[in-house]
Formats: sequence, C-alpha cells, structure tokens
Amino acid sequence: MSTTPVEQYLERLEDLLPAAEARRVLPEVREMILDRVDAEMEGAPDIDQAEAESRALASWDPPETLAGQLTTASLTIDVATRRAFVRTLLALFAGHLAFAIVLTGAGSAGTAIPGFLGPLPMQTFLATILGALSILCIDAGIVFLLFVLLGRSRSRLKLPYLDLKTHWTRRDGIQGLILTALLVLVFNMFLDTIFALREGDTLTPFLSDDLKALLPWLNVVLGIFAVRHLLTALGRSERVETHVVDALASLAAAVLAILAATRANLVTLPDGALGPDRTDILEDLMDRVFLVVFVVAALLLAVRFVKRALRTSRLLAARDPE
Repeated sequence: MSTTPVEQYLERLEDLLPAAEARRVLPEVREMILDRVDAEMEGAPDIDQAEAESRALASWDPPETLAGQLTTASLTIDVATRRAFVRTLLALFAGHLAFAIVLTGAGSAGTAIPGFLGPLPMQTFLATILGALSILCIDAGIVFLLFVLLGRSRSRLKLPYLDLKTHWTRRDGIQGLILTALLVLVFNMFLDTIFALREGDTLTPFLSDDLKALLPWLNVVLGIFAVRHLLTALGRSERVETHVVDALASLAAAVLAILAATRANLVTLPDGALGPDRTDILEDLMDRVFLVVFVVAALLLAVRFVKRALRTSRLLAARDPE
C-alpha cells in the first residue's frame, strides 16, 4: 500500500512522539508542510505533487530530530532513541527467550553459545525466573553496546528501528481468510498425503505421532488468525481489538512452534528399500530441517507478538480520555 512522502513523514513522527503530544502537534505540522508544498508548486508549476512534497520535506528536519525538539521530556536521552532502544530490546529478548525455551524443552544439557545462549535452569521456579531475568540483562547490555557503537556519529537515523505500522486492507483480510481456510483443509484432510513417501502405489506418512498430536492446537491458532482476518475484512484493521487478536494469535503460534520443536521425534520413516542405516541418516536430516523451520518460526512469531503488543499499547494511549 503506497503512501505519499508527507504521509510517510507524519506517520513516522506520530510513531515517535508520545500519544498526547502527537494529537497536539500533528495537525499543525501537517498544515505547515502542506503550505510549503503549495509554495513549491507555485514556484515550479511543472512538477507533480509527489515531487513538490519531496522538495518541501527536504527543507525540514528528519522526524527523529523534530520529535526530539517537540517533546518536553526531562530525560537527556531523546525520545526517538528511547523508543528505538526499548523496542529493539523487547524484540531481541522475545527471540532469545524463545530459543532458550526450545533448548530447555529439548533437554539440552550444555550451552549453544557460552555466556549467551543456553537452556533455562529448571531446578526451582525462582531459578527459572532468575534465568529469564539474566537473559534480559544480557540483551540489554548487547542493545546498549549496539546503540553506543552506532550512535558515535550522533546520527539517530543509523539506530535500529522496529516499525509498528500496519497497512492491512479489506482485501488483505479476505485473502487471509481464504488462505486460513485452505490451511485448515490441508492440515486436517491431506496431511498424511502431502507429508508422505511414495513406495510404488503406496503412500506412507512420515510425520511422527508426537507432531500430529499438536494438530488440534494448530486448528485453534488458525482460528484465532481467522478472527483477525475477519476484523480486517470488516474494515477494523487499526482498531485495538484487531491488534489484540493478532498479538494473541502470534503468541499462540510461537508457543505451538516451540512445542513442535521440542518433540522427541518429528519424523518417522519406514525402512523400505533404503535400509536401516540410510533410513536413520535421512530421518535425522529431515528432523533437523523441521527443527530449523520450527525454531525460525518461533523467533519470528515472538517478534511479531512484541510488535502487535506495542502497537496495541500505542493505540490505547492514543485514545481520547472520556
């Protein structure tokens, strides 16, 4: 979904400013920019609207700089940097924690990356909580170091930025409903046909019973996503409830991917003509492929959950007080 340069500028500025401050200053900023656009078009009648907007914005400060000038916060760290830091930290922590849970559920005894990535301690509940907090502290140090290194040039444009804006349309919602219905059909009726090996005229399913036992929960997750697509199709893409449902769906899907990744057995191949040794090698290889898919999906879905949760918080804060 394309937007004009002015709309992109104002969306970024709105995202950086506190909600109350955004409601106050955005209309004024919009009018001043449009006045400048009109002046550019009067001075050069042969240019189009997009070119006039680009020229007008060229004389303005970047949204990060303007947000820092407009905010009245007492902290010495500007608002754009604070928001970028918190969002980057939450995204990294969500992915890091998901990976640690996978290692814990898989029964890993050692650390994948010493000092950074390993299973959570499970001796006591307090030990598990402290393990999660230690991950948060490690991630905070990493993000802080990253911001220090990238901020040496004093350019906030180089800092990581987790964009929360969505541009879901009614068409996206309808397409999402159709895709969800197809996935439900595939996983419930054709699972053993698609994920199967052919031996002559016989199809032998190779997904393990442990993995197929998660199918009812997959239907629940797809059902939650279907509700989100339905709300989008009804024109409620930027409503709080739509983002809440999407956040719940993302969290549920991330948990399901973690459960799938921690199953003791993902693939069960028949001996067939390959022989037991070759079958074991192929089975191990396919296990690893499925494991990578589930882990990557869990990481991406955890980050998606963070984005939708932050967007929900943003929309709630932007509501006018009753």
